[in-house]
Amino acid sequence: MFPSFHFCKAGADCCCRAAADVPAEVVQSEGRGLERPNAPPISEDDGDDPQFDVRNLSLEISYSDQLAPIEEHSELGSQESAGSPFASPSCRSVGWRKMMTMRHMEIDFEILRGIPLHRAIRQPELWTSPNEICRANRAAQVWDLSTRVSSLDIFLSHSWKSKGRWKVLALLMQTGWLHGLLGWSIGVAVMLCLRAFDMVSDTWKNIDLIASGRQITTNLSIWTVIFAEVSMMLGLCLSPYTPLKTQMCFLDVACIHQNELELFERGLYSIGGCLSVAKELRVLYSPEYLSSLWCWFELVGFRKANPEGKLVLAPLFIERSAAICALIEFCFAILINVALGYAPIGARQANVIFFYLALFFLPMVFVVHTMRCSYREK
Repeated sequence: MFPSFHFCKAGADCCCRAAADVPAEVVQSEGRGLERPNAPPISEDDGDDPQFDVRNLSLEISYSDQLAPIEEHSELGSQESAGSPFASPSCRSVGWRKMMTMRHMEIDFEILRGIPLHRAIRQPELWTSPNEICRANRAAQVWDLSTRVSSLDIFLSHSWKSKGRWKVLALLMQTGWLHGLLGWSIGVAVMLCLRAFDMVSDTWKNIDLIASGRQITTNLSIWTVIFAEVSMMLGLCLSPYTPLKTQMCFLDVACIHQNELELFERGLYSIGGCLSVAKELRVLYSPEYLSSLWCWFELVGFRKANPEGKLVLAPLFIERSAAICALIEFCFAILINVALGYAPIGARQANVIFFYLALFFLPMVFVVHTMRCSYREK
């Protein structure tokens, strides 16, 4: 821990004189490892000297690369003179300045960048890991995907320990659900029109069914179910290419340069400023999320810097469970049509209990198992 000290422009003498007037009840910290090179060492025998008083001990700190004083500057990027203690490269560090001046939430508009959310969903490599991007020498190309902005709509908070495919699926369903619904509606409408004009033939004809105790004969077609599901998936996949609204988001791997040290440091220490200008913090929650200190910093920092901002907790298991249940429902609809088309009415009537138990309860086993695994994460 650093000792408590301050700097005044009047010189070191006034500080030394002020140190002697410190009240007796004030406990001052001792400097450890920060003595001047030419200063006499403090031995253990000094404690036995009756004239030795810790309260009168003044710590003189020389300007060095290890510890430099932080003075008030009218502008953070002002030019330092050659003899200034900020002339050394280590003292010019953005991280050092922000830590010493407690400006963690200061906005650096020169480095503030954002990427459209639909563009981020279209790039699978953004969800692998920063190390993979650096190993593939794609840091510069990924950096070019983002642009300079003055504000952010969404700050994406996530853990790199969780799998990227579930993040893409979650964001795809959160932003493209309307495209999927429109695609499903259009697919059903188009297929019904094609069947009405006999442009698509029915899969099974003259199928006997029992409805309300009466036997009826009808035709069955599996194409409506298939085309509706395919259209819904196509609408979801096309949603990043046809967004209804452009939302600028902060994704660390694209908005912080991963290969240049100076840009990386500036971007890393500007995350607090990005939280200050973000309208929404969207947490892509997974079991590994709270194991990351960066995730904790983003949660606390957003609430501190932007108390009126919108905090959205979006667990990844919700969209994953919905997608798996939709897939099970699709397979279940196909199974019902095949069973009704190929099984004679006599066989269905003779084994009605087994037939309907197999059709309705067997898929429920997979649904319950999926939801059970999801609720474990919750």
